[in-house]
Amino acid sequence: MKPGLLLAIAVALACCVPLAAADGSLPDQTLEATSPDGADADLTGLNNCSHGNPFPITQTAVSCDEGTFTVTVQDTTAPTIEADNVTDTTTDPSGKAVSYSVTSTDVVGVTETICSPSSGSHFILGPTPVTCTAHDAAGNTAEK
Repeated sequence: MKPGLLLAIAVALACCVPLAAADGSLPDQTLEATSPDGADADLTGLNNCSHGNPFPITQTAVSCDEGTFTVTVQDTTAPTIEADNVTDTTTDPSGKAVSYSVTSTDVVGVTETICSPSSGSHFILGPTPVTCTAHDAAGNTAEK
């Protein structure tokens, strides 16, 4: 077994992508590996590695001739928020209730989107900024 091979590999990906060649070899330029003590780990020369391909967003055990280690794939990408500017008209000098639409998307699923002021709120005359915040299932946050 290679020294320092029993380690956790943290791979930050937005989604599941193939990380291994068809022969099961792990390309060292794709993985940034560290050992439990924080030192860099050498993954070059690993042979006959078996694992899921692509790696799912979770922990996956990888077994090679030289030993076993764990790959942890994490979603680190914030959700995407789509919203158009809205212009409405009124003859009421106090303003008007205005509805608008916001869409949030993410690879692991959006858990919540909150906008302030909310759609349907009373808006005074003139421009009013609206701020929307979206959270995904992995704990990432976006604001627009």
